[in-house]
Amino acid sequence: MFYRKIRNTARYILGNTYDYDPEKPVAYEDLQEIDKWALTRLNKLIKDCTKDYDTYSFGNCYHDVNQFCVVDMSSFYLDIIKDRLYTEKADSVARRAAQTTMYYILDALVKILTPMISFTAEEIWSAMKHTEKENVESPMLADYPVPNDEWDNKEIAEKWEKIIKVKNIVAKDLELARAEKTIGNSLDAKVTIYAEGEEYKFLKENEELIKLVLIVSGLEIQENNRKQEEKLGVKVEHATGEKCERCWMYNDHLEDGLCPRCKEVLEK
Repeated sequence: MFYRKIRNTARYILGNTYDYDPEKPVAYEDLQEIDKWALTRLNKLIKDCTKDYDTYSFGNCYHDVNQFCVVDMSSFYLDIIKDRLYTEKADSVARRAAQTTMYYILDALVKILTPMISFTAEEIWSAMKHTEKENVESPMLADYPVPNDEWDNKEIAEKWEKIIKVKNIVAKDLELARAEKTIGNSLDAKVTIYAEGEEYKFLKENEELIKLVLIVSGLEIQENNRKQEEKLGVKVEHATGEKCERCWMYNDHLEDGLCPRCKEVLEK
């Protein structure tokens, strides 16, 4: 299962960086917040696995890589950026920012994996594009990854820890709505979150980010005046409007089967 998850993570990234030029990465300051969060997690993986190898704790290294691929990547980051990869203009900064982040992730991951699963690492390496500096025959001939101080963004790490907690709470209600046939998948949903105090302020300030993370068609943040025991309340209902044929999000203003965002991208 662990091995298959690594292969699937690598395949996903390879498939979505086929038109990426590693010599022309998007600058760190132009990456989106979620990209910067992913790089904080990559930095942690590099530090943890370096320590694991230095202390011959190979079981811990296995655990760290598994946690990164399953929890941080497959279940979160790679799932969320699908919309950006598939619907934004091919050469847009938004799409290229996601590709830049994925390339950094795969480049470091394959080098970390080389001592453990060398044949698979060689296979991934041969399918990757490389910078001129690292265009060598094998990952064994490349330098082991080192942490990047610029990626250690404590403010973003703390902020996204809060956002992930909200996602985990809402995910339970989305699953219940699926079981009750209210929605088919998360894009069918409109979610209303009720909060109060500082939590309401945080959610309201980051409403667009939270909508992105929840992968829903609609999100509304309301102040909870009912003073229930649960400070964070969630309501899931079917989104209004019609389904965009391109991005699958529901919108009240479709034209020729397309939402305004998709129509704008295609017109460009």
